[in-house]
Amino acid sequence: MSIRNELVCLAMAQGDHSEAQEMALDLLSQEEIADYIDLNIRALLSLADCQMANGCPDKGVENYSSALAMAKANSNAASSENYSTANEQNNRIC
Repeated sequence: MSIRNELVCLAMAQGDHSEAQEMALDLLSQEEIADYIDLNIRALLSLADCQMANGCPDKGVENYSSALAMAKANSNAASSENYSTANEQNNRIC
C-alpha cells in the first residue's frame, strides 16, 4: 500500500492529477488501510492535493480537514510529519 501512495505522488509530480486522484481513491477504498494511520493520512492528503489541482476545492478542504482530524485523534500513531503537513494545508486553505 505504501508503494501505491508513492505512485500517487509520482502521478501528481508528472501533472497527471486525474490518474493520481483515481489511485488515491482506490488506495483509500482498501480495507487494510484502516490499520495504518500514517498511510491513511498520507492518502487523504494526496487525494486532497489532487482535488485541489482538479478544481474541486471544497472536496480538497474536506479531505485536508479529515486528515488533520485523524492525525489529531491518533497523535500517538501518526507521524509528526503527517500531522504538520495536514495542519499546514488546512491552515493555508481555511
